[in-house]
Amino acid sequence: MAKMLRVCLLVVLLSFADARSWTDTKLKLKPLDCPPLSNIPRGTVYVTGTEPGATATYSCDSTHKLHGAKTRTCEFGSWTGDEPICRVHYSCAMDNTFENDHGGYFIGMQ
Repeated sequence: MAKMLRVCLLVVLLSFADARSWTDTKLKLKPLDCPPLSNIPRGTVYVTGTEPGATATYSCDSTHKLHGAKTRTCEFGSWTGDEPICRVHYSCAMDNTFENDHGGYFIGMQ
């Protein structure tokens, strides 16, 4: 399992008046969440969350095959890698036919 590196990003905007009266010395740091993900065309994505270390696992409908990484991880406020795509999946039989969800066809058939 890969090590997770935590990065804290702190942005403080104070006016001069606020700075003179500010007494709270406890900083509250919040990790950068990743944006939510949507299902991909002809497939789905299962997401464990949007916090650092969360994973997104992709799958395609039964008639399609996943092209790209099956899993992405939330790191530093963005998802690793690129979103995969689902492409139609054809299978060829030994008798020179191929099948998909629409039935069988002979090679050379129009």
